[in-house]
Amino acid sequence: MLSATATKYASALADVVSEQGVSERVREELAGFLEWMTDHEELRETLASPALPLDVKQKIVREIADRSGSHRSVLNFLLVLLERNRIGQLAGIMDAYNWVLDERAGIVRVDVLSAYPLGTAMKKRLEETMIQVTRKQVKLAYQIDESLIAGLKLQVGSTVFDGTIQTELDQLRRQLEV
Repeated sequence: MLSATATKYASALADVVSEQGVSERVREELAGFLEWMTDHEELRETLASPALPLDVKQKIVREIADRSGSHRSVLNFLLVLLERNRIGQLAGIMDAYNWVLDERAGIVRVDVLSAYPLGTAMKKRLEETMIQVTRKQVKLAYQIDESLIAGLKLQVGSTVFDGTIQTELDQLRRQLEV
């Protein structure tokens, strides 16, 4: 679930870069920077360290941005995150940014949890069903949750559709207790 803070930062960034027509470029560059932070523990720890002065952290980020040819908006955004001690929340902000861009494009994101990998036919059927339900273009993200016995759990925004066996068993248990 997206945090309010991440959504606030993501929306502000999307507003700025949409006007400049570089939303996708910014998405790719921020994803690249996030990957760098994920792959390099020392960088992640350095940028998150309260012991290191802000200007040193900013110099590091500027150097990375210059070497990678990052758009000015990406650099400015990363510097704002550093200044406000939010650089460690970049992954959540990226998720929110992707959500904001999709929402503005009329695309609904659907998170699908299943106990096992779904086949191509099932994925296609699920996508068609979600298009009918939402009446919008959809992007489905699949995840395996081994704690599920069987069935599916879908999340569309803040709405959860729970068709898992565990939920059905819990409902049956509550009915029998009455």
